[in-house]
Amino acid sequence: MLKIIAMILMLIDHVALAFLPSYSTPYLICRLLGRLSMPIFAYKIACGFSYTSNLKQYTKNIALMTLAAQIPFMFLSYGSAFKDVLYSTSGLILLSHWNIGFTFLCALALLYFINSTHHLPLILRILPSIVILILSTVADYGIYGVLTVLLMYYFLHSTKRYKTRGLMKYTLIFTLLTIFYYLTFFTDVALFMISMQLPAILALPVIYFVPDKSIPLHKSFFYIFYPLHMLIIALVAYFI
Repeated sequence: MLKIIAMILMLIDHVALAFLPSYSTPYLICRLLGRLSMPIFAYKIACGFSYTSNLKQYTKNIALMTLAAQIPFMFLSYGSAFKDVLYSTSGLILLSHWNIGFTFLCALALLYFINSTHHLPLILRILPSIVILILSTVADYGIYGVLTVLLMYYFLHSTKRYKTRGLMKYTLIFTLLTIFYYLTFFTDVALFMISMQLPAILALPVIYFVPDKSIPLHKSFFYIFYPLHMLIIALVAYFI
Protein backbone atom coordinates (compact mmCIF):
# COMPACT_ATOMS: atom_id res chain seq x y z
CA MET A 1 0.00 0.00 0.00
CA LEU A 2 2.79 2.44 0.87
CA LYS A 3 4.47 1.88 -2.47
CA ILE A 4 1.22 2.68 -4.31
CA ILE A 5 0.85 5.90 -2.28
CA ALA A 6 4.44 6.85 -3.16
CA MET A 7 3.83 6.09 -6.85
CA ILE A 8 0.74 8.34 -6.93
CA LEU A 9 2.61 11.17 -5.20
CA MET A 10 5.53 10.77 -7.61
CA LEU A 11 3.15 10.84 -10.57
CA ILE A 12 1.53 14.06 -9.29
CA ASP A 13 4.99 15.59 -8.86
CA HIS A 14 6.17 14.69 -12.36
CA VAL A 15 2.93 15.77 -14.05
CA ALA A 16 3.29 19.16 -12.35
CA LEU A 17 6.92 19.40 -13.44
CA ALA A 18 6.00 18.75 -17.06
CA PHE A 19 2.71 20.61 -17.50
CA LEU A 20 2.11 23.29 -14.87
CA PRO A 21 3.57 26.82 -14.93
CA SER A 22 6.62 26.94 -12.70
CA TYR A 23 5.98 28.37 -9.23
CA SER A 24 2.26 28.75 -9.79
CA THR A 25 0.15 27.75 -6.78
CA PRO A 26 -1.02 24.41 -8.29
CA TYR A 27 2.59 23.68 -9.30
CA LEU A 28 3.93 24.31 -5.80
CA ILE A 29 1.17 22.28 -4.14
CA CYS A 30 1.83 19.30 -6.41
CA ARG A 31 5.60 19.52 -5.97
CA LEU A 32 5.23 19.74 -2.18
CA LEU A 33 3.02 16.64 -2.21
CA GLY A 34 5.64 14.95 -4.32
CA ARG A 35 8.29 15.49 -1.63
CA LEU A 36 6.68 12.68 0.39
CA SER A 37 7.32 10.06 -2.28
CA MET A 38 11.10 9.75 -1.95
CA PRO A 39 11.15 9.02 1.82
CA ILE A 40 8.40 6.41 1.37
CA PHE A 41 10.37 4.74 -1.41
CA ALA A 42 13.47 4.98 0.78
CA TYR A 43 11.59 3.15 3.51
CA LYS A 44 10.57 0.42 1.05
CA ILE A 45 14.20 0.09 -0.07
CA ALA A 46 15.14 -0.40 3.60
CA CYS A 47 12.39 -3.02 3.88
CA GLY A 48 13.62 -4.71 0.72
CA PHE A 49 17.15 -4.89 2.06
CA SER A 50 15.94 -6.22 5.42
CA TYR A 51 13.47 -8.83 4.22
CA THR A 52 14.39 -9.96 0.71
CA SER A 53 15.34 -13.60 0.38
CA ASN A 54 17.70 -12.81 -2.50
CA LEU A 55 19.59 -9.54 -2.08
CA LYS A 56 21.57 -10.09 -5.29
CA GLN A 57 18.40 -10.40 -7.38
CA TYR A 58 16.78 -7.46 -5.58
CA THR A 59 19.81 -5.28 -6.34
CA LYS A 60 19.83 -6.49 -9.95
CA ASN A 61 16.18 -5.47 -10.34
CA ILE A 62 16.94 -1.97 -9.03
CA ALA A 63 19.95 -1.73 -11.36
CA LEU A 64 17.91 -2.74 -14.43
CA MET A 65 15.20 -0.25 -13.48
CA THR A 66 17.85 2.45 -13.12
CA LEU A 67 19.25 1.79 -16.59
CA ALA A 68 15.78 1.65 -18.16
CA ALA A 69 14.76 4.91 -16.47
CA GLN A 70 17.82 7.01 -17.33
CA ILE A 71 16.75 8.26 -20.78
CA PRO A 72 13.13 8.95 -19.66
CA PHE A 73 14.49 10.71 -16.56
CA MET A 74 16.74 13.01 -18.58
CA PHE A 75 14.01 13.53 -21.20
CA LEU A 76 11.62 14.63 -18.44
CA SER A 77 14.28 16.84 -16.85
CA TYR A 78 15.24 18.69 -20.04
CA GLY A 79 11.88 18.64 -21.81
CA SER A 80 11.89 20.00 -25.36
CA ALA A 81 15.61 20.84 -25.09
CA PHE A 82 16.55 17.18 -24.50
CA LYS A 83 17.21 16.36 -28.17
CA ASP A 84 19.53 19.33 -28.70
CA VAL A 85 21.38 18.73 -25.44
CA LEU A 86 21.76 15.04 -26.27
CA TYR A 87 23.33 15.81 -29.67
CA SER A 88 25.52 18.65 -28.41
CA THR A 89 27.08 16.45 -25.73
CA SER A 90 27.35 13.32 -27.91
CA GLY A 91 25.11 11.52 -25.46
CA LEU A 92 27.39 12.15 -22.49
CA ILE A 93 24.62 14.16 -20.82
CA LEU A 94 23.01 10.82 -19.98
CA LEU A 95 25.89 10.10 -17.60
CA SER A 96 25.99 13.51 -15.95
CA HIS A 97 23.08 13.08 -13.57
CA TRP A 98 21.47 9.75 -12.72
CA ASN A 99 17.92 9.01 -11.62
CA ILE A 100 17.10 8.01 -8.07
CA GLY A 101 17.58 4.34 -8.86
CA PHE A 102 21.34 4.96 -8.70
CA THR A 103 20.88 6.68 -5.34
CA PHE A 104 19.07 3.62 -4.04
CA LEU A 105 21.82 1.33 -5.36
CA CYS A 106 24.35 3.39 -3.40
CA ALA A 107 22.11 3.11 -0.33
CA LEU A 108 21.91 -0.68 -0.71
CA ALA A 109 25.70 -0.82 -1.01
CA LEU A 110 26.08 1.26 2.15
CA LEU A 111 23.58 -0.87 4.09
CA TYR A 112 25.32 -4.05 2.98
CA PHE A 113 28.70 -2.67 3.93
CA ILE A 114 27.54 -1.47 7.34
CA ASN A 115 25.96 -4.81 8.14
CA SER A 116 28.83 -6.99 6.97
CA THR A 117 31.97 -5.22 8.22
CA HIS A 118 31.60 -5.16 12.00
CA HIS A 119 34.89 -7.05 12.30
CA LEU A 120 36.92 -4.43 10.41
CA PRO A 121 38.81 -1.54 12.03
CA LEU A 122 36.85 1.73 12.12
CA ILE A 123 38.98 3.44 9.46
CA LEU A 124 38.35 0.61 7.00
CA ARG A 125 34.62 1.00 7.60
CA ILE A 126 34.53 4.78 7.27
CA LEU A 127 36.55 5.22 4.06
CA PRO A 128 34.42 2.97 1.80
CA SER A 129 31.28 4.58 3.23
CA ILE A 130 32.63 7.99 2.22
CA VAL A 131 33.36 6.67 -1.28
CA ILE A 132 29.78 5.40 -1.60
CA LEU A 133 28.41 8.76 -0.49
CA ILE A 134 30.64 10.59 -2.99
CA LEU A 135 29.43 8.29 -5.79
CA SER A 136 25.85 9.13 -4.93
CA THR A 137 26.40 12.82 -5.67
CA VAL A 138 25.95 12.15 -9.40
CA ALA A 139 22.36 11.01 -8.81
CA ASP A 140 19.02 12.51 -7.86
CA TYR A 141 18.87 13.46 -4.16
CA GLY A 142 22.51 12.36 -3.83
CA ILE A 143 23.91 12.03 -0.31
CA TYR A 144 20.59 13.17 1.15
CA GLY A 145 18.80 10.28 -0.56
CA VAL A 146 21.33 7.69 0.64
CA LEU A 147 21.19 8.98 4.21
CA THR A 148 17.38 8.96 4.05
CA VAL A 149 17.44 5.24 3.21
CA LEU A 150 19.88 4.66 6.08
CA LEU A 151 17.61 6.63 8.41
CA MET A 152 14.58 4.65 7.27
CA TYR A 153 16.44 1.41 7.90
CA TYR A 154 16.96 2.34 11.55
CA PHE A 155 13.43 3.78 11.74
CA LEU A 156 12.07 0.45 10.48
CA HIS A 157 13.79 -1.49 13.22
CA SER A 158 13.33 1.17 15.92
CA THR A 159 9.54 1.46 15.69
CA LYS A 160 9.17 -2.27 16.28
CA ARG A 161 10.65 -1.71 19.71
CA TYR A 162 9.91 1.91 20.63
CA LYS A 163 6.61 2.49 18.78
CA THR A 164 5.49 6.16 18.90
CA ARG A 165 8.66 7.28 20.66
CA GLY A 166 10.65 5.92 17.73
CA LEU A 167 8.42 7.86 15.31
CA MET A 168 9.02 11.13 17.18
CA LYS A 169 12.76 10.51 17.43
CA TYR A 170 13.27 9.76 13.74
CA THR A 171 10.97 12.56 12.59
CA LEU A 172 13.22 14.96 14.51
CA ILE A 173 16.37 13.37 13.06
CA PHE A 174 14.95 13.55 9.53
CA THR A 175 14.04 17.21 10.06
CA LEU A 176 17.58 18.02 11.21
CA LEU A 177 19.08 16.00 8.33
CA THR A 178 16.99 17.94 5.80
CA ILE A 179 17.88 21.34 7.24
CA PHE A 180 21.58 20.55 7.66
CA TYR A 181 21.94 19.02 4.18
CA TYR A 182 20.42 21.95 2.31
CA LEU A 183 22.22 24.53 4.43
CA THR A 184 25.49 22.77 3.61
CA PHE A 185 25.14 22.00 -0.10
CA PHE A 186 22.70 24.66 -1.36
CA THR A 187 23.87 27.76 0.49
CA ASP A 188 22.61 30.28 -2.10
CA VAL A 189 19.04 28.94 -2.11
CA ALA A 190 19.06 27.08 1.21
CA LEU A 191 15.90 28.58 2.69
CA PHE A 192 13.88 27.93 -0.46
CA MET A 193 15.17 24.35 -0.76
CA ILE A 194 14.47 23.66 2.91
CA SER A 195 10.93 25.03 2.62
CA MET A 196 10.32 22.84 -0.43
CA GLN A 197 11.81 19.69 1.09
CA LEU A 198 10.62 19.88 4.71
CA PRO A 199 7.16 18.43 3.87
CA ALA A 200 9.07 15.18 3.29
CA ILE A 201 9.14 14.66 7.07
CA LEU A 202 5.38 13.99 6.91
CA ALA A 203 6.26 10.73 5.20
CA LEU A 204 7.24 9.21 8.55
CA PRO A 205 3.76 9.50 10.12
CA VAL A 206 2.32 8.16 6.85
CA ILE A 207 4.67 5.20 7.00
CA TYR A 208 3.93 4.62 10.68
CA PHE A 209 0.13 4.92 10.62
CA VAL A 210 -0.86 3.62 7.17
CA PRO A 211 -1.12 -0.20 7.13
CA ASP A 212 1.33 -1.49 4.53
CA LYS A 213 -1.00 -4.13 3.13
CA SER A 214 0.13 -6.01 0.06
CA ILE A 215 -1.60 -5.12 -3.22
CA PRO A 216 -2.22 -7.94 -5.75
CA LEU A 217 0.14 -6.55 -8.37
CA HIS A 218 3.00 -8.33 -10.08
CA LYS A 219 6.29 -7.64 -8.32
CA SER A 220 7.74 -6.13 -11.51
CA PHE A 221 4.98 -3.48 -11.68
CA PHE A 222 6.97 -0.76 -9.92
CA TYR A 223 10.18 -1.52 -11.82
CA ILE A 224 8.24 -0.96 -15.05
CA PHE A 225 6.11 1.94 -13.80
CA TYR A 226 9.04 4.15 -12.85
CA PRO A 227 10.67 4.46 -16.29
CA LEU A 228 7.40 4.09 -18.22
CA HIS A 229 5.47 6.90 -16.53
CA MET A 230 8.37 9.33 -17.06
CA LEU A 231 8.63 8.35 -20.72
CA ILE A 232 4.90 8.84 -21.32
CA ILE A 233 4.82 12.21 -19.52
CA ALA A 234 7.93 13.44 -21.36
CA LEU A 235 6.59 12.36 -24.77
CA VAL A 236 3.17 13.97 -24.18
CA ALA A 237 4.83 17.20 -22.99
CA TYR A 238 7.17 17.17 -26.01
CA PHE A 239 4.43 16.85 -28.63
CA ILE A 240 1.79 19.20 -27.21
